[in-house]
Amino acid sequence: MPKKRSELKRSARMHLTGKYGTALLVVVIASLIRNALSVTRSAVMNWIPAFKIFSALSDFFTADALTNLNVNTWLAAIRELIDKIGANARFYILFFAISLLVEWLFSLLISNVVVCGMQRWFLRADYPQWTPTVGMMFTPFSSGQYRLVVTGMFWKNLWLFIWSLPQLVFSFLVSAPSLLLMYHVLLSGSPVTPGFIRRIASLYGLPEFIFQWPWLTAMSVLLLVSAIVLINRSYRYRMTEMILADNPMIGARRVLDLSKKMTQRSVWRMIFLDLSFIGWALLCIVFYFVSWLGFLLLTPYYTATWIEAYRDLRDEAVRRGDVTMEELGYRRIEIPHTDAAPFFTS
Repeated sequence: MPKKRSELKRSARMHLTGKYGTALLVVVIASLIRNALSVTRSAVMNWIPAFKIFSALSDFFTADALTNLNVNTWLAAIRELIDKIGANARFYILFFAISLLVEWLFSLLISNVVVCGMQRWFLRADYPQWTPTVGMMFTPFSSGQYRLVVTGMFWKNLWLFIWSLPQLVFSFLVSAPSLLLMYHVLLSGSPVTPGFIRRIASLYGLPEFIFQWPWLTAMSVLLLVSAIVLINRSYRYRMTEMILADNPMIGARRVLDLSKKMTQRSVWRMIFLDLSFIGWALLCIVFYFVSWLGFLLLTPYYTATWIEAYRDLRDEAVRRGDVTMEELGYRRIEIPHTDAAPFFTS
């Protein structure tokens, strides 16, 4: 029988007893590494004069601006902002394209490996009298493991990207007509009428029906369906980094296939496990100015709970014969002169 959420959380708290400080340090280090490029990009954007126009957006949301709301002033400011962005469009496109490429490479070669290392630390923290060193989170960078971890995580993210393509397409089909109309409404100040829609469609050589409610409604429904499918796939692939943390030698295709087998018929259990943390998340959000600190303090408990969920799903898969503990990198230890069942150690 699968464990209840309360049992998973109880086990997580037990395994964190006396180790929470080290667990928090592991989480902080992983967070700093994963967010290093985002912080760098923000710093660069604040340093380059061309990006300072975006800081003007915050002026629209001050208490005075909201109290003395003037639609015409807002429209004029937004038109001015659009003109300034258009004047530097090539620079912005090039900057963000290079940023996305660098962030993708950093995520592929560094961040994903750090995530697996963090999962390995929590997996090995189940011994009562022993706390893994912080250095254990960097063991996936060692020779013989690094390439396999990178390949395994790339294979997972590739399939998540493939499953996200329908959502990207339907998002574009929903948002593009709406943004075009909004853009021309802001420029001209004209109301949205059938004649206005006809002129915009003719201007861009587009069919009129893509600006109509039936089209937007149909695309919105398909967008919702594709989002549900993507959420399902993301949970089906959720065990990938934990399996790689157990044994990176298992192979990219096998690890994804094994993750799908482990999570088969368990997606709803996994969703409800995430939802069970919503109270903690809301508590962190309430303390707005230190919400980041609250989420950071919550992460060790959250991660340890998911590690317990992985162990539970892994044991179920072993009982079904989908995998063996030896394949996951564990060694069988027989207890001599007893009838006790063998146990496994990493």
